Amino acid sequence: MVVTIDQITRHDNADPDEDVFVGGRPVATPIAVVDADQSWPAQFDELADRIRLALGDRVVELEHIGSTSVADLAAKPIIDIDLTVMIRVTSQRTCRRSNGWVSCCRSASPAGTSTAA
Repeated sequence: MVVTIDQITRHDNADPDEDVFVGGRPVATPIAVVDADQSWPAQFDELADRIRLALGDRVVELEHIGSTSVADLAAKPIIDIDLTVMIRVTSQRTCRRSNGWVSCCRSASPAGTSTAA
């Protein structure tokens, strides 16, 4: 499933007691930790290029995070991405995407400023 720009950038006031997943709850699968894979950085680069292509100048920060970002570390073979996106001139949302779900936080900032560190 390809996540749309609207799904990434919308703001929902979700009930914190409910599970919120873009595209529905992922199917439960066993967790497997595997030996480090030298292709993980390239996989991130490909995903980052697709995200930048889809979101353009809305991307404030895009980072490879989690265990697959650490060289020579055994990990779950899931590329974790920390993405900060400019939604409007006056607000930002930080989204973390992992294993088919997106978790987002939104913070307001005065026009012309950024909350990105």
